Amino acid sequence: MKTKICPVIPVILALVAAAALAGCASPATRIKANQQLFASIAPASQELIKQGQIALGFTPDMVMLALGRPDVITRRTDASGTSEIWRWQSVDKGASTFITAGWGWGWGGVSTARGGWGWGGAWGTPIWGWNTIVTATDYLRVSFRDGRVVEINRLR
Repeated sequence: MKTKICPVIPVILALVAAAALAGCASPATRIKANQQLFASIAPASQELIKQGQIALGFTPDMVMLALGRPDVITRRTDASGTSEIWRWQSVDKGASTFITAGWGWGWGGVSTARGGWGWGGAWGTPIWGWNTIVTATDYLRVSFRDGRVVEINRLR
């Protein structure tokens, strides 16, 4: 017999794990783990990094110290060349809705149609569950060209 996992459980576990990881990742934690890199950065940029801020001209390592790992990395090519775009996202959980569709039945034979058993129209088990909409939305995009930040796009 196969065991089915409720589809909401993996989403909840992912949100809990993301919250736990986000809570321990601060600029101070990242600086402490990369002291040699941090020491090689100019003092004015060090101050920005300590505050979790970035500026045009920062390298990917400097951005990583200030903001941590991006959620998504994409590449874009246009007439002026190729850019790498780092995107940080928030996970917005929409409303959860309890879904029920009534009772299922078979159509002239043993059936599991609509989630229930039936024989020639006999009633089966109810169909029910939770439907939760989870949306990932960019709140920050940082574009790199030739290893330097060329654009910072704050979306919130």
